[in-house]
Amino acid sequence: TSPHLSRFNERIAVDGTPIADGDLGSAIEDVLGHVPGAIEGPEALTYFELATVIAFQHFVRAGVEVGVLETGLGGRLDATNVVVPVCSVITRIALDHTEILGSTLGEIAREKAGIFKPGVPAVSGPQDREAARVLDRAAREVGAPLTFVDDPPAPGAFSFHGETLSVEGASLSLSGPHQVENASITCKTFDVLAKALPVRPEHLKTGLSSATWPGRMERRGRFLLDGAHNPNAASALRRALDAAHPGPRRFVFGVLADKDYASMVPALFGGAKAVHLVRPRSPRALDPSRLEPLVSRACTSVRVHASVSAGLRTALEEATPDEVIVVCGSLYLVGEARERIDERGRMLGD
Repeated sequence: TSPHLSRFNERIAVDGTPIADGDLGSAIEDVLGHVPGAIEGPEALTYFELATVIAFQHFVRAGVEVGVLETGLGGRLDATNVVVPVCSVITRIALDHTEILGSTLGEIAREKAGIFKPGVPAVSGPQDREAARVLDRAAREVGAPLTFVDDPPAPGAFSFHGETLSVEGASLSLSGPHQVENASITCKTFDVLAKALPVRPEHLKTGLSSATWPGRMERRGRFLLDGAHNPNAASALRRALDAAHPGPRRFVFGVLADKDYASMVPALFGGAKAVHLVRPRSPRALDPSRLEPLVSRACTSVRVHASVSAGLRTALEEATPDEVIVVCGSLYLVGEARERIDERGRMLGD
């Protein structure tokens, strides 16, 4: 998975356990043994390519039976796309990385569809009409049986009815209406793979009720951390907040300069009590002072802070007991926030 929140090791995990430092170093040495110029020279791998090779090496050593690979960017030209999977899965497509993948949902869908393989079943989440049309055409071109997941039912006890597997009244451990959609995609994927994998309905219910994903609607005391970093994710976060936390909200917000933050601002901050602007720990981070005029149109109380710690601390000191403090805008920001506050929402070092 990518990116990581705090440590690179998070990207490569077996049975939920990130790769150990020793195993990581050993895998890098193996790669350099086969490709001496993997880090420097004309054959040098990119950061993500090297991470992908290390993951493959670790999975082989661990003897994994089922591996899940998240593409890094797009799909067609992605390093992970060297595999022939048992199933290809595409979640809802949004406008992101437009400078590389294309400026329309259709163009981005074409890049995403590059993971389709002849004869390999594919599952897609609900899509915009243009994106759905492109995915369907691409699947037909390569001969990949494609199944679309319908828009999920209203929030509540989760149910799924497939051709082979069905689930009734499951509880979802991950919060937000968008996780109902993700759960539907997950169930449909296993429904498609029911003949290849020994999965039963009780397995699905257990997985849905126990899944964890740090940095996605993650509560830490008064803080709620979410990695929403594009307009579609910002809208999903707003819907989740409206459903779970309809009271007053205070935001700690930072974003990367290459994101469509102008569209994220109105989606998130309408009715916000206050917004604390910070710079995420990334060379691509946007100077928060450039955000201030834009955010001030949506919220009357906006301040720029010199550090993430300062923004978190001020938000915690000024929030009233009925306010939730939402940290969002970048996974890099969420990762840094998780290092600054403990699981009870207390500033570390206090």
